[in-house]
Amino acid sequence: MTRHLPPFGTLKLTREEEFAARQQASEVIQRTLALEIEYRRQGTAVDTKEWKKVSTVDDFHVYKQRRAVRRRSDPPIRRDTTCSVDIATPELFSVRDDSSTKWRDSTIAGSESTLDRSPSSWSASSGNEPRVPRILCTGNVEGNLEDFMYGVYDGDDDAWRLRAAYIKDKFDEARILATIEGPSKDDPFRFLGIKWFTTAYPPVVGSFIQKRDTLVIESMGIAKDEHGVPYGYYIMDDYAHSNLPDRSEYGLLRNKFSMCFIHRQLAPNRIGEYARGFVDSGGNVPPAVTISIASISLSSVTNGVETAYNKKLALLMASERGRRRAASAAPSSVCESCHKSAHGVLSRSLVDCHVCGHLFCGKCIVERKLIVDTQSCQMSSRALPFCFACILRAKQLSSADLMLTPDSKKQ
Repeated sequence: MTRHLPPFGTLKLTREEEFAARQQASEVIQRTLALEIEYRRQGTAVDTKEWKKVSTVDDFHVYKQRRAVRRRSDPPIRRDTTCSVDIATPELFSVRDDSSTKWRDSTIAGSESTLDRSPSSWSASSGNEPRVPRILCTGNVEGNLEDFMYGVYDGDDDAWRLRAAYIKDKFDEARILATIEGPSKDDPFRFLGIKWFTTAYPPVVGSFIQKRDTLVIESMGIAKDEHGVPYGYYIMDDYAHSNLPDRSEYGLLRNKFSMCFIHRQLAPNRIGEYARGFVDSGGNVPPAVTISIASISLSSVTNGVETAYNKKLALLMASERGRRRAASAAPSSVCESCHKSAHGVLSRSLVDCHVCGHLFCGKCIVERKLIVDTQSCQMSSRALPFCFACILRAKQLSSADLMLTPDSKKQ
């Protein structure tokens, strides 16, 4: 039986430890970006002899590396197209910190050896073990890159809980142990920190799998590649610290986990997705089970843009409470949109929009499921009616501006 699990406290990192965390995150992003560039140079084709499809959600696909080729390293990167010197590493250091320049210089100087190694040699050693299958994710999601980053942002406790509620991440416990960097005017979607969490398994799976915890560096934001083209990145990479030992005495096994996503705006309403990494649950869990569970979580990125729209709509609803009350006080028997009148029994079919407060018929209104009580311990969604004009108005709000507005990340 698992003993009561006391939470980890806040992790106070030294300047050197923060520097090491930035470097670890940057190296993972750089390697994945090199692979993503090569993937697009080759026409986004996936070698099905090496990769076996595990799951598909819409146009997003998760693959695992086939056992027969698992001992091989990734194909070499073509230096003429993806030399790491040309890859714009995300700005993980303050421009006022002299150490950032020194680190970037050392990174460029070491770029030859970086690309000589397999780009899949992730920071956790288990990623190179033959029993641990590597993971590849490819595909597209609809929407705008900034909206997507706003939807998946989880750089503070409230934003993390809200994202989990919308995207259906299942956590038993979750803690942000250290925040190294947060949003700024230059990068509104910036986060770099240390996270710890335990996953809530489905009842059928949880009955025979020992509970596990995960300790990672998480980093996200928007940077530019060597051509000046913006791309979003999101990584969770296995982390270790002497003050955060494994919790085997409480019946927990610690996952080894590394995953890095690259998001690119390929068309006005299309975001290209590419991700590489691995998940090692340890113990006796078959890799196939681990991959199956992981694929569900990885596929949740397809809900990123929709989550952003819902967050914007909830924010707009909260800001327009006064307007809604004033509009609701003025009775009407005509749909505000199509102007068709409703009399008698039909007048009951008119519903007020939860933003503007005007009345609409069933054809001119739509229900959206929103998290409205963000302070409750158990966040739950409610189906609320909104007119099309207010939904469009919410979508058009600037995600970058909202990220720099107090409390907007929590809606």
